[in-house]
Amino acid sequence: MRLFTTIVVILCAAGMAFAQTPGTGKVTQLQYPRYGFALHLPSASDKQTVAIPPGQDMFAEAFTGGGMVYAVFVASEKDGVPPAVMLEQTLAMMSMQAPQAAVRRWQANSGQGIVFNGFTFTIPKAAVAMAQEAWIKQAIGSGDGVQAGAISPLPGNSKYAVGVAAMGPKTRESQVDDAVRMMISSLSFPGYNPGAPSAGAPAGARAQPSQGSGIAWPALKAGEIALAGVIDTVAADKTRMNLLADQVLTFGQKPAKLSPARAKTVLSKALPAFAKPGTRVIVSGKNEGQGKPLTADAVKLASAP
Repeated sequence: MRLFTTIVVILCAAGMAFAQTPGTGKVTQLQYPRYGFALHLPSASDKQTVAIPPGQDMFAEAFTGGGMVYAVFVASEKDGVPPAVMLEQTLAMMSMQAPQAAVRRWQANSGQGIVFNGFTFTIPKAAVAMAQEAWIKQAIGSGDGVQAGAISPLPGNSKYAVGVAAMGPKTRESQVDDAVRMMISSLSFPGYNPGAPSAGAPAGARAQPSQGSGIAWPALKAGEIALAGVIDTVAADKTRMNLLADQVLTFGQKPAKLSPARAKTVLSKALPAFAKPGTRVIVSGKNEGQGKPLTADAVKLASAP
């Protein structure tokens, strides 16, 4: 088992350059001119070798420093499936097959306002012991480990996504989380201008995200939220389902896309008969906040985005 490449999942990148701390040889700043971004690591770190499984078109940059592992990756779509969807499917499967991983979801913004969907989960010590990478074992130690990571589509190219990750001992979970958030906050696209007009737009017009026209959104009251997405799993008793939400509407706001899609647990007294895996639906109810289940007041069929 290659723990690092298994967990990071979908990696593909090239054309990297490095800025080093004078006199130490340790990396502090990373520059990726091919993809147009740069970022800082939480501490001066040594670059490690990442072995890619045979036949896999992927690449990862990994570093060790400050007693932790850091990583940066750029993932491309595979067989027409965007990186965001692949990651959501992997995390959903992990939640079902390995509940002890206790997958936790969160969000963070870069300094340019780019939204990253993040995740944190426990790595059992048995999995750490099976890792072939000695530098991972050294960073995590003999107990349980923890990994945090986050991903966001490259601006202007949804076929690619940029991601960052960190690993360390379970006892340092908050520090691992903070490390990923620090990397996100430092990540910048020098050529990215979120207020620039889109191609073909009138001069002075601001680029607007696609809002999924054609969806019949419900009329919301204050404190309510609606999500549109594809059902991933449904409980046997029809009282719970896992939704991969790709659009959201909150009271007083315009619909917005979620890219990558976000896994959301939806509760209901009795889900409708059409609520089956693969079905696209709209669910609405009280907004309990990020990371908490949504108790649905209504579940309706939805058209494709």
